[in-house]
Amino acid sequence: MTLSIIIVTYYSYDLIKDCIDSIYINNNIGDGNLEIIIVENSDEQESERLRQFIYLVYGNKIKFVKNDNLGYGQGNNVGIKISTGDIITIMNPDVLVTVPIFSRVIKTFSKMPKLALLGGRQFGRKNISYYIRPEKEIHFITLFLMIILNRINVFNSKYMFPSGAFLFIRKEAFEAIGLFDEKMFLYCEEPDITERFLRAGYSVRYDKKLPYQHLIDDRDDLSDYSFKEALISTEYYFNKFSYNFKFFIKQKIFSYKLMLFFAKMSGNKKLQNKFKTTGDKFLSFYNNKFMKK
Repeated sequence: MTLSIIIVTYYSYDLIKDCIDSIYINNNIGDGNLEIIIVENSDEQESERLRQFIYLVYGNKIKFVKNDNLGYGQGNNVGIKISTGDIITIMNPDVLVTVPIFSRVIKTFSKMPKLALLGGRQFGRKNISYYIRPEKEIHFITLFLMIILNRINVFNSKYMFPSGAFLFIRKEAFEAIGLFDEKMFLYCEEPDITERFLRAGYSVRYDKKLPYQHLIDDRDDLSDYSFKEALISTEYYFNKFSYNFKFFIKQKIFSYKLMLFFAKMSGNKKLQNKFKTTGDKFLSFYNNKFMKK
């Protein structure tokens, strides 16, 4: 089996060399069994800057594609469609391979023919390798439960999905379910493909012996624009699978109110501001979405 690594970049010039070098340094399956494809979503000037750098440092070893920025999933689909590997690796440019793991990945997929999606163990920031699926969230308990489950390496695809920073996917299975849903611009891609793989009869797993480093994990620190995009994708995801989006928003509001209460009790001004700001965003969205007559 061979491996294709897809890296969608967006103003990632300062990150890309360390990312690529970590792949080559830890490649234990041979150059002929591994390819790297960069799909560049930045503007023309930045894209040309990155293209020249890639060619100067790596020559023709890496496939480089200039792409319009139509979303993370769409960018990955572009790379997947020109890939030649049996196993697709979806990799963020701020991820580093820290030990040789590719041979283990190939052996795992070879031994498990129904395995479609495999996540590894993330190190960096909160060390979160997988998340609880949006429709399975349990008010404010979700955050603490997720941290505990990651710490003890307990994963169940019925309730969780692996982090999208570094994923291994069986290409044939991914093509069978239609690749990434391009109606999602930036968020909920991982729970979406997890759900679709499971419904199609494939398995989704986590392997703690596939470590990687994630340098920048800002899932909890969303700008207003990112917050809006996250809600758009989440609503689409909930509607797509007939889950209760209204309840999801209501439990978010309740959770942030409760966390704000505890932050006030502790006197932590920073957390108070964070919980109030985010809670107000959910409340405003709820009022605009569900309370308008």
